[in-house]
Amino acid sequence: MTQLNDYLAIQAGNFEKTPSTFVFTPKQAMTLKEIQKRFKLYPLFSKVRFETNPAMPETSMYIDFQFKQEEYRYYLELLERQEEEEFLESYFRMEPIMEETLAAVRQAKQDIYLETLFQADSMLSYAVQLHATYCIAPDLLICRDLSAGNKLFGKDWLGFQTETDIMPDVESLYIIHSVYDNESAEPQSFWFHTHGLNRLGFAEVEIIIPNPLESFYGISDLIRTYVNNCIENEQFVMLEPAPMVQTLERLEYVLAVPWEVGLEYVKQPPLIESIPDLEELAFPSSLPQGEFLGDLADRDEHHAGPSVLLFRAIETEPQLQTFFQSFNEQQSLMFLKTRKETLTMADKARNRLPYFRNIFEAETKPAKKGFFGRNKVQADPDYRFLMKFGIPFGEGEDDKEHIWFEPLELYKDKIKGKLINEPFYLRDMQKDGIYEVPLEQLTDWQVSSETSFYDPNNVYQFFLPYTNS
Repeated sequence: MTQLNDYLAIQAGNFEKTPSTFVFTPKQAMTLKEIQKRFKLYPLFSKVRFETNPAMPETSMYIDFQFKQEEYRYYLELLERQEEEEFLESYFRMEPIMEETLAAVRQAKQDIYLETLFQADSMLSYAVQLHATYCIAPDLLICRDLSAGNKLFGKDWLGFQTETDIMPDVESLYIIHSVYDNESAEPQSFWFHTHGLNRLGFAEVEIIIPNPLESFYGISDLIRTYVNNCIENEQFVMLEPAPMVQTLERLEYVLAVPWEVGLEYVKQPPLIESIPDLEELAFPSSLPQGEFLGDLADRDEHHAGPSVLLFRAIETEPQLQTFFQSFNEQQSLMFLKTRKETLTMADKARNRLPYFRNIFEAETKPAKKGFFGRNKVQADPDYRFLMKFGIPFGEGEDDKEHIWFEPLELYKDKIKGKLINEPFYLRDMQKDGIYEVPLEQLTDWQVSSETSFYDPNNVYQFFLPYTNS
């Protein structure tokens, strides 16, 4: 069981990171010499060096290179494929994977193992690992991110992530596994937990909800908000309330508690003022077992390492609380984003706006007739388009409220749209009002239907033949 020293090391930023490991299947089997040649020719890598020694397997090597003046070191090994393929059906996929691709994976003879340790900038380290994978096998069949619960992705997602300097989404770093009781028609409790954050030198993150839920709305947003704050602040803070949630009534706080103590807090929420600092935290000698999902009875060796439970702290309430106690509460939560995260999201939304514009114009205007119009995407009235804008409400640089509009007209430098949510701070705007908003204030966008959802992180999928045929 994890002890206090592990959490102190995590909070101090000197906890030993676990390796970030990919295993991918190339379309054609490769040799070390072929891979070495590709590294030397890859335009984003410089000062490439290779290292082998007699103690290493003959099909392995270390690779050292520079990316934007930073040094990176990888271990690579060519493996004979021997693994059973059940994982192909059960593991989470970052994108749709065609049955023909899965069949090719089953027939493949080789896997490539690629491992590294993340540097201080975790997002950049992850992006570099994607580039290293693309450098080796841009036409790969499938890749497993072993460090994130064997999350799968294919060549299309990999190509989209490496085509520009835009950083991958924070949620690419980890996966959220959900566990719920299936003994009754309506699950009565839930346990959500991540895999993938240990490679950042962080604890994993969990939410235990000992009550029914109407939906999973807000779960991933809460985890993402906490993880992103830790990344940006370069510190994984525990047992200190952090403002992360805004409701119509108040600002609310998140408190991260080591799971060994957090299980007791789920069973018996303490008074907030009685919670000690991390340095003074006492680990209980016995823990709840078989009482609720996520307690000691559910903790195998993969779920017993450093991890924190997220709790809710409200200034006007003396007791710590769990999140998502009712559906109405879920619907009213707005998760706060840091200025850096907002700027990153806005940059991504604006850079990939041509994708959105292409879809919007194709889906909201009649399809052209004749020979040159027959390949145009046919209008689909079921698609819904939303755009988020950061609109100033005060004098400060960060005094912006981020609200969603349904675009009615999309111009070169602005939109005319209907506001779909009630503003918190913008007194001269109201829900359902029609307004013109400059595109320079754009921070996010979405395209959705009953069966699909696209945003700046996955919009490339709209244009794939097997997702929109």
